[in-house]
Amino acid sequence: MSQDSYGTTVRHQWRLAECLNGWKAKRLFHLSPRRRSAPSVQLKVGFILARSFTLTAFAMFIDTLRLASDEFDRSGRIKADWEVLSHSRHLVTSSCGVQVSPTSSFLDPVEFDYIVVVGGRLTNGQSVDNETLKYLRDAASNGARLIGICTGTFILAEAGLITRDLRQLASLPRERFLI
Repeated sequence: MSQDSYGTTVRHQWRLAECLNGWKAKRLFHLSPRRRSAPSVQLKVGFILARSFTLTAFAMFIDTLRLASDEFDRSGRIKADWEVLSHSRHLVTSSCGVQVSPTSSFLDPVEFDYIVVVGGRLTNGQSVDNETLKYLRDAASNGARLIGICTGTFILAEAGLITRDLRQLASLPRERFLI
């Protein structure tokens, strides 16, 4: 990981943590179409994990949510909550072999402030199945805010959801990301 991309990741994590702790929270959360199920939860995130997803990218993002959401170091989901989404309950294997179990089937995208697609190794096979691509398209058409992490941006592009602003792709060869 280059120093610039690491610095960018850390800056985004600090911004997220600051938002969860009240700093500029209204600006970030008031536009969300999400239905609030619990008044204390300020942020709800759905994760979609690609085949051979990058465990570090997923772990850093979700642990930042956990730390920012917590009170008194109890690992509580007080200000943020999340689900690992999939159309099946099959384990998803990361690029290092660690497996993660989905916690929920695909829910109504309106339940989430963000849906995060965590990509991973570039392989010749399909990173996610057609049902997942359809879910992402439906989520976008319903106003969901989507985030691509690692090669998750490629998955969003494959679903036809990225049409402009390719500045975030500096670390990968552009020929891998033709639109």
